[in-house]
Amino acid sequence: MIVDTHVHVYPPKIRENWKEIAEKENYFGTLVRGAAHKWGTAEEVLAAMEEDGVEQSWICGFAFSDIELCRICNDYVIEAACSSNGRLKALIVVPPLARGMEDEIARCAKSGAIG
Repeated sequence: MIVDTHVHVYPPKIRENWKEIAEKENYFGTLVRGAAHKWGTAEEVLAAMEEDGVEQSWICGFAFSDIELCRICNDYVIEAACSSNGRLKALIVVPPLARGMEDEIARCAKSGAIG
């Protein structure tokens, strides 16, 4: 079985507002402005998996310092994983020192995230 264990995907809200987000999130700004950066959706990952013979991918959003942005990503990857017939697995992201991060981890675990 071929498993890709680290695949970043972006929900539409992040892609649509990336310039504003990049102004506040320096690491994200550096990444998305880089020449090698490509935006990816869960649907695009599934299509690439089919083409490349990958049976399962573990998807995650970006590890923002803003927990609200992390929640947007977490909701997206959980929803994608739940609708993928087991082909996608959700990995969540949280800022480790943010207030409420423990609750976010628990919420996502109850929703089916694997890590």
